Amino acid sequence: MSRIAIGRVLPAACAAILMIAHAESAPAAPPGVETRVRPTVTGEERSRQPDIWAMEVYYKSVRMIWVDIPDPKTGKTQRELIWYLPYRVVNRQIKGSLPPVGPDGKRPKFVPEFELVTKDNGVQHVYFDEIIPVAQAAINRREGRTGSNRYKNSVEIVGAIPELTDADAKLEQSTYGVAIWRGVDPKTDFFRIFMSGFSNGYIKVGDDRIDRRTIIQEYTRPGDELDQDEGEIKPDGHPEWIYRPSDDAAPKKP
Repeated sequence: MSRIAIGRVLPAACAAILMIAHAESAPAAPPGVETRVRPTVTGEERSRQPDIWAMEVYYKSVRMIWVDIPDPKTGKTQRELIWYLPYRVVNRQIKGSLPPVGPDGKRPKFVPEFELVTKDNGVQHVYFDEIIPVAQAAINRREGRTGSNRYKNSVEIVGAIPELTDADAKLEQSTYGVAIWRGVDPKTDFFRIFMSGFSNGYIKVGDDRIDRRTIIQEYTRPGDELDQDEGEIKPDGHPEWIYRPSDDAAPKKP
């Protein structure tokens, strides 16, 4: 598939991210510039799967925060560096397509999944998005997110996809979430993030394999393993929609 177009957006709420960090002594969050992934669907995909849908996804830079995480067995806390990705989704109407509807006639279920895959020296390590309430709370404080606009984890956010937003509407119905990873190798220089659940697109490959429509974003981090800095993480190219086996850490394109 061809590369999708992306944009940079400055949300009106970005002033809030300059707030001073709370108990975790984290620095103020970076500026709230977002990368936009358009809900692009090709004619070929629509012909193959008439009920295909895709959501518009916005995500910020990959960030880091030190958090004191308690051990559930001992009760003692250990300071860990958490990597996280704030994002929001919009169910924007795709011109030429019907609004997404599930088998029951209701809005389809939204179940996002995130994988961070490092790829240094030909070796891959996969880190799955984790539910860490104390880290989630620290992230929301740092990012200035409260109430209905707070970042939900990947369990809390599960539910019907957001209400439909017209194709040209400026007022959007957004749902906010955050992907969280712990224990990422500090020596990591190159990694990618796979984001699935933002489309119901799929391709059958043979008799026993289904590839799911997934977003991929590549990153570089030419930094110091002893002094990790989120400012060193940079996107490497644009995000893309790909089709990927759920048990594979390498992208596949149709």
